[in-house]
Amino acid sequence: MTNYYGSIARRHWERWLPQQYAAIEDPEAFFTDMGNRASDRIDDLADRFAGESPPGERGIPEAGGPAGGQCGGRRRRSSCTR
Repeated sequence: MTNYYGSIARRHWERWLPQQYAAIEDPEAFFTDMGNRASDRIDDLADRFAGESPPGERGIPEAGGPAGGQCGGRRRRSSCTR
């Protein structure tokens, strides 16, 4: 199943790269893979940029800190409920 990022990429390719889109043998698999790779990369970068919280700091739930609510401390558009 294609996640948020794969869906965005698919719509972009359909609209702006129709010839390249038409050449994709299995669009569902292609955009599922692309979306998963994008999501993983975004998570890696978010963790890297967030760094460690100072001792005793709980974080800001809206920012996906340790008290991140329904995302378990991590914000992923592909899996969070809002």
